[in-house]
Amino acid sequence: MPINEKQRDWYLDRMSRPACVVGVEIMDHFRVGDEYLPLKTVVMELSTERNPKREVVVKARALKQLLQREIQSLEEKIRTMDVDKKEADRILETALSLKRAVVDLGSVGKQVDFDIHAITEKEVEDARRWATFLKGIC
Repeated sequence: MPINEKQRDWYLDRMSRPACVVGVEIMDHFRVGDEYLPLKTVVMELSTERNPKREVVVKARALKQLLQREIQSLEEKIRTMDVDKKEADRILETALSLKRAVVDLGSVGKQVDFDIHAITEKEVEDARRWATFLKGIC
């Protein structure tokens, strides 16, 4: 028996909430074409890279875009297709898992550059010393 409009709205609302991925696990494998990608492992490797090289960031962004397209496809299935509750639950679970992966991939390449932070602290300290010196003269 297909889900009704009220249930459909509930599933779509659940998918669109900002905190919908809290506590959600990334699925172990995700099908890409005819192959299965070890999604959980790949996301973990990409998102924990301390100083990722450009090609790692490019791969992470490409995977993120692929997952976002799949999430949109899953949302469209809920929105337009006649699915039963069991299928809607599976779609929701998959979409939330993929959203969690997208969130984790979003941090790749955005780590704090500690060298820049250290330079800024040095500049602030130099300015303080200069101000102290000028106060001593006046």
